[in-house]
Amino acid sequence: MRSFLPTLLALAAATSAFAQGGNKTSECGLQYSVNPSKPGPKRAPLIIFLHGTGGNSGVFSEWGTEAKKRGYIVALPHSTGTGDAKAGNTAGDAQPRWADVDIPKVIGLARELQRTLNGDPKRTYLGGYSNGAFYAMEIGLGHPEVFSGVLSIGGGCNLHELPADTKRLGAFIIHGTADNAVPFDAAVRADGQLRKHGLEVVFKKHEGAGHVLFPEEAKGFFDWLPKFVRPYVPGSITWEADLEKARASASEKKQRLLVWFWSAKDATSELADYFECDLLRESAIADLASTHVLVKIDRDSETAKSFALKKPALAVLDADGKVLKKFEAPADPKALAAAILKVK
Repeated sequence: MRSFLPTLLALAAATSAFAQGGNKTSECGLQYSVNPSKPGPKRAPLIIFLHGTGGNSGVFSEWGTEAKKRGYIVALPHSTGTGDAKAGNTAGDAQPRWADVDIPKVIGLARELQRTLNGDPKRTYLGGYSNGAFYAMEIGLGHPEVFSGVLSIGGGCNLHELPADTKRLGAFIIHGTADNAVPFDAAVRADGQLRKHGLEVVFKKHEGAGHVLFPEEAKGFFDWLPKFVRPYVPGSITWEADLEKARASASEKKQRLLVWFWSAKDATSELADYFECDLLRESAIADLASTHVLVKIDRDSETAKSFALKKPALAVLDADGKVLKKFEAPADPKALAAAILKVK
């Protein structure tokens, strides 16, 4: 059986060398370190690692180093919760560990880093160790609109129901058969559950190993991960796909419709990527929800064909469905929002 303490101490000592971004505070109040700490010229894949009980993010130093070699943005947040029994914590102590209070904060951190560090919304991943692994599974699999893949080291899965869209995610599970902190059966159950749901799962079983990090698995994990790329990013807007229902709502509220026409075949389009990953996440556009009913329509649908659009587009419609203005080219979000508000 492996020795847990020496590994933890060695990796903790390497934290400062890896997490060069220093300690930061996210917009939702989560403490974290990140490397790199400045945005690059192009969108980069993003991975967030959740520590285990005790709050030591340093255990992911070797994993983070491998990620950095491959051009990832790597974030190491610190939990605000303590002692959530749902994640297998029965000690009743006050040690830092992930809890339900942290779920929206981790999601918020992912979206913040996508925006501020040019993290790719299509390639955002979540990993965790021990207590952090339970929450990486719960948050990542429960929010396929944010994450594209998950890593569980020495953990399990507490989700009983999964969103339908979760089946396009990948899950990489690593566990030692002699783990005396989180029983090996927890990983076996998670593997079976996720495969039944239709996910692609890699399950690495380490005979005789205990509750350790398995850094030797990092290369294989990052070789496997890039295949999981989200086809689109809905953003934070709640979309109404039924145009007739949206028209009724617009008429009742005396608002106009702001329609985003999109199709699955647009997934690789730079224009579609701009709309989905950049434009629609900007507050200037999202704020239009107070003056417009926001609608998302598959432009391959019968409803959309009457608009004769040949590319992804935003369109302003009146409550009767008449197109008042179409915006088919990228624009500065604030300028576009202002232009939409001026449509007569």
